[in-house]
Amino acid sequence: MEKLSNIRSYFVDQNFIEAMKLKLHNQMVASMNRTFMLKMFCVFFLFAYVGVLYLRNSNPVTN
Repeated sequence: MEKLSNIRSYFVDQNFIEAMKLKLHNQMVASMNRTFMLKMFCVFFLFAYVGVLYLRNSNPVTN
């Protein structure tokens, strides 16, 4: 039972919690930078594609 108490006190320790919060924040920021760039590329590609389709349909070619 004392072993369980020691493990519980380890996870309740404020320094441990702060260290885990900082590590999680750093991982999220690094991940968000990569995913943000990928999302922005996809959004840019989507708008460019829709823009090209709009321009093709607004100026029909007459033969």
